[in-house]
Amino acid sequence: MPSTVSTNNSGYTTPDHELESMLPVHPTAVRRPHSIAVHSENTSYTDEHVTAKFTNRGSEVTVVDGQFTVKPVAQEFEFQTKLAPSKTG
Repeated sequence: MPSTVSTNNSGYTTPDHELESMLPVHPTAVRRPHSIAVHSENTSYTDEHVTAKFTNRGSEVTVVDGQFTVKPVAQEFEFQTKLAPSKTG
């Protein structure tokens, strides 16, 4: 009787070189030797974080007796991202 090899594997122990042939890496996901720096009045850097400000601009539409009124609205957001990823495992 031939032996059966289990292929019921989570993939967590699969070597990277075997995964690369199965799953292509998107060009934007490739690790790079140098970080990307954004120079903008809405972005600031510290030793620990990158802080980015964003304004979401949209419109508020109201209808009264068939008359449409469009009012511009803006909502401010501030995002903060750690430069060093947290340790896992």
